[in-house]
Amino acid sequence: MKKFFEEHSGVAIILIVIAILLLIVGSVKGLDEGTGKVNGSGVASIVGNAYSSAIDKFKDSFDNVLSGTSDGDNSNPTSGPNGEPLVSKTESQIGKYADIDGDGTIDGIIFADLIIGGSGKYGPSGMGTYTIPTISSSKSYYISQESYTNKLGGTAEVLTPIGTGEDRFYIMSLNNLSGTYDWYNAAKGNMNDYTTTTSQEFGKGKDNTTTMISKWDSKAYGEQNTCADHKDIWGQIKTQANNGWFVPSRQEWAAFAGQLGIAKSNYSSKGLSGWYWSSSQYNPNVAYNIDLYNGYVSNDHVNGINYVRLATTF
Repeated sequence: MKKFFEEHSGVAIILIVIAILLLIVGSVKGLDEGTGKVNGSGVASIVGNAYSSAIDKFKDSFDNVLSGTSDGDNSNPTSGPNGEPLVSKTESQIGKYADIDGDGTIDGIIFADLIIGGSGKYGPSGMGTYTIPTISSSKSYYISQESYTNKLGGTAEVLTPIGTGEDRFYIMSLNNLSGTYDWYNAAKGNMNDYTTTTSQEFGKGKDNTTTMISKWDSKAYGEQNTCADHKDIWGQIKTQANNGWFVPSRQEWAAFAGQLGIAKSNYSSKGLSGWYWSSSQYNPNVAYNIDLYNGYVSNDHVNGINYVRLATTF
């Protein structure tokens, strides 16, 4: 036996080394389709899984670049989905158009930029004053169309949102609702809670609209659509309101006209009508309107008739 080992010791050592290497290196038995991990043992398995992880990280990074995001959750985009440039966060974007869902349809024109804010006065009376508040951060926006032309704002870029965050812009629809409307015909003389029901402030048009639809639904100020010729606003805009659109407040209308340079000399050529309802009450009989025909913010009895144009944020 001793002689055998002496004669074959070299072979034995080689076999032992091979056995140790096999234990260290291990073997690869396949890829787990559920986890993406390499099945097996030893170094082969470790190296395989390291390569698998590296490939996954590269894929995630590549996907983020394609989508314009930096961290995979779309919260910090660096460009639009096809590499479009993002708009400045220090320069006003008022007067540009909005495609709020990226479907190629132009939804409105920007009349307030909350990153910039602002204040002013439309017309000679105090009813035309407005203050646009500011926010410190917002979602991002990219230029989805380089050029779009409409008579309301001429030719300008189109912006579309990307990522998460607060809405930066207020936009006005490019079109009126069809026809003219009473504010709430039966409400004349019945709006004794007007000081607490609606607000004149910028940023309150959406709340006003929600409140007045609820009031109208419950007949809080009287029967609905009591005029045979013109319907009340609030029963006609429910679908739009459910999608985020609203009747602008007094200050929102003043800001629209003031920020976009609307005047009695040009409103008609811009596709606007002479008189529009706001969502803000003035007294138990009256609600504010904007009188573009004469160039100022005014008011009208709630059983009078005006045009309606809706706004939203994005």
